[in-house]
Amino acid sequence: MSKAKSIFGGKHAFYGSTTVGERGQVVIPIKARRDFKMKSGEELLVTGVHGRFLMMMKISEMKGVMDELASRVREFEKILTKNKKS
Repeated sequence: MSKAKSIFGGKHAFYGSTTVGERGQVVIPIKARRDFKMKSGEELLVTGVHGRFLMMMKISEMKGVMDELASRVREFEKILTKNKKS
């Protein structure tokens, strides 16, 4: 597993690869499941970006992510407002 610093201050990790089965199922590597404390039956939100890659997120984590994004947007709005006044 390789790690690199994220633009948001966290870390990215590469956990390996997986194969899509006949029924569309994929196996998430055990190290990823452990690192993200995933349990059997846990619901994941699956999104696609520009038709190029998929992202998965635990639905239980979504509120925290949305709160952080909203906070970042407010910070950017303050910066833009300040720059417009200058």
